[in-house]
Amino acid sequence: MVEYVSHEHLKDGAVERRLYQLNIASTASDEGCLVVLPTGLGKTVVALLVAVNRVAKGRGPVLMLAPTRPLVEQHARFFSGHSELETVTLTGETPPAERGEFWSGASPETVFLATPQAVENDLIAGRLLLGDFGLLVFDEAHRASGEYPYGWIASRYSEQADNPLSLGLTASPGNDPEDVDRIREQLGLEAVEARSDESPDVRPYVHRREVEWVKVKLPEKLEGASGDLKEIMDDRLDEAGDLGYRQPGGSGATRKQLLDLQRRVQGRIASDSNPPGKLFRAASLVAEAMKVRHCIDVLETQGPGPGLRYMDRVVEEARGGGSKASKRLVDDPRFKRARRALEKHGEAFPKMERLKELLRGLDEGSRAIVFTNYRDTASVVVDGLEDTDGVRPVRFVGQSSRNGDRGLNQDEQASVLESFGSGEYNVLVGTSVAEEGLDVPSTDLVVFYEPVASAIRSVQRKGRTGRARSGRIVVMMTRGTKDEGMYWASRSREDRMEESMKELARSSTSTAGASTAPPAGEAMDTREGSGARGRGQSSLKKFGDRGECGAGKPEGRQKAPVVVDHRESRSGITRKLSEADLDLVVEQLSVGDFVIGDRVCVERKEADDFLSSFIDGESRLFRQAAEIVERYPRPVLIIEGEGLYGKRNVHPNAVRGALASLILDFGVPVLRTRGRDETASIIESMARREGARGAGKPVLHDGKSSDSLTEQQIRLVSSVKGVGPGTARRILEGFGTVEAIASAEAEELMEVSGVGEERARSIVRVFSEKFGGGGS
Repeated sequence: MVEYVSHEHLKDGAVERRLYQLNIASTASDEGCLVVLPTGLGKTVVALLVAVNRVAKGRGPVLMLAPTRPLVEQHARFFSGHSELETVTLTGETPPAERGEFWSGASPETVFLATPQAVENDLIAGRLLLGDFGLLVFDEAHRASGEYPYGWIASRYSEQADNPLSLGLTASPGNDPEDVDRIREQLGLEAVEARSDESPDVRPYVHRREVEWVKVKLPEKLEGASGDLKEIMDDRLDEAGDLGYRQPGGSGATRKQLLDLQRRVQGRIASDSNPPGKLFRAASLVAEAMKVRHCIDVLETQGPGPGLRYMDRVVEEARGGGSKASKRLVDDPRFKRARRALEKHGEAFPKMERLKELLRGLDEGSRAIVFTNYRDTASVVVDGLEDTDGVRPVRFVGQSSRNGDRGLNQDEQASVLESFGSGEYNVLVGTSVAEEGLDVPSTDLVVFYEPVASAIRSVQRKGRTGRARSGRIVVMMTRGTKDEGMYWASRSREDRMEESMKELARSSTSTAGASTAPPAGEAMDTREGSGARGRGQSSLKKFGDRGECGAGKPEGRQKAPVVVDHRESRSGITRKLSEADLDLVVEQLSVGDFVIGDRVCVERKEADDFLSSFIDGESRLFRQAAEIVERYPRPVLIIEGEGLYGKRNVHPNAVRGALASLILDFGVPVLRTRGRDETASIIESMARREGARGAGKPVLHDGKSSDSLTEQQIRLVSSVKGVGPGTARRILEGFGTVEAIASAEAEELMEVSGVGEERARSIVRVFSEKFGGGGS
């Protein structure tokens, strides 16, 4: 007989009584806690139990954050269906002014469910204060790293609330104990409550998941095309070796090895005040080899359709005035021969045939999800399944449209998920946007079209099945290809994560073994505590002590208002400025990145972007300088970061000439900063100085010229938090297209110079999660 939890704020018969959930909720009601539970075991139930207990103690309202709009809406439905609490859903779809009204009108029995981006923007704009909230919940807490808003929001909560209590929820904290420590530090959490599938108290609720690995052989015709491409790669790397930059292994070199080689060449260029032409030739050869490497990987692991689409884009890039590497590649007879072979390849790819066999066995009423890293592959798979008996496929991808491929907007995504859940479609073919937040109990089969090296992504994918009953997972791989490397990386990292979770679970259950939950039918009453104050950010220092933005602001000192371009709100500088208590407004600027008062306009460029801005063939740098000078009496250019000389194959004399022209011909002062913190401090100083002179309100001007295709691509990638234009250009050079970046694993992105684990994860999240998390 099923027993249920009784509580004044829970609906009768809504929450099944599970001892492990009650014990975890008891700990989480007493101190800041990270909850690690396998998918399907009720992390949201734990959040609900803690929430109703806080509200019952007069410690409401409650704020729960989730990364995407679909997840926010899913949690809202859960809270509404299981509790008597009022629920309010706030995302980027909610107008900012309306969000402000909701925040100010909250009752103690309200649960707000919101995206972190909306909350971050409202905190910066002053529409929201977190001091009144008695509980702050972070769903998918493993995202708390780098520039992702979770850590910053946790810090502000700790600063503003007298009695803060935070709760983090995740099924996949990472591979190592250090990952758990990082999450706890970011969110200010003290306790950890973890369970694995083998924990005694959760074992009765765990459904079996069978994992199978299916290996296929690359067809001979495709082996021939791959062989032609490998010959090209061997030739280019041999020539680079003759120039002094040899890469052992030739066409067997991985993307990481090629990126290391690229860094060596660029480093040599940077260190030479007058680099010889052979260095630039070597750099171009390595760039070409990297394009070929990606083409081989797509062809061998995804099949002829996606491979041909990528080759067609390389041709289009070359014809559209692309790099010398692209032009040289498409003129190579072996590239042309490989492309013709793919055009004429009439056989189905072996993975596709095996996939059809798997899906023909679906029971009536069952669902299946097919995951693939590439949007092109998703299209090819859906087309290939259309005539398969009993299979009703639908494509599920992100919102952005690129390379002629239209994405799905939020409403279309919601419609697809609703149709999949109702059974109109029984096979969902999705990219990584489907990895989180998809809860369809009847999903009995999950297929990986290729392995993924990320343990977190693999766990998320596998968690889409086995939630309400046993599930089956099939991972496909092509022998002798990149798939095998991903296979071994995935196995190793998942094993480490599993061991880490088991160790966490052992330590959690050993300390909680004596705790008991109330009998069924009695009111649930977990321990009330003060709530551990999060560690948050260190307090601000006196201005000039450490030079930190916002440090030691004199009482009553005037500050000029600052308008920040909406793209800069993702850089982290805006957060620093908000901590300095400046009068900030985030808008879309037509000229510049920051407008201070009625006369100052600041253009911020990372070093790499500065270099590219005057060698992109359109003199973007000088066009922007002319626009700012025309509109504002006090223009300023800030160049951020190291490595101004010797990068991007730009001769140092060209850099000096550009700087001289800006200062002498345009009258634009140029400032250098070491990083974003120093940039923020300089902008703050300008705002205070302009305020002291009685500056008026910012004057905004329209009429910014349209960007080139290259600039649009850089701006698109650099819109990801933590990724500046310079880093964006390096990533684009390494992967060739935005589509390749969007399909990349975090580990592949980390192979690019300047991209660490946090940045890589941030990029993967932006290009993989469902649209709807952004705020105004």
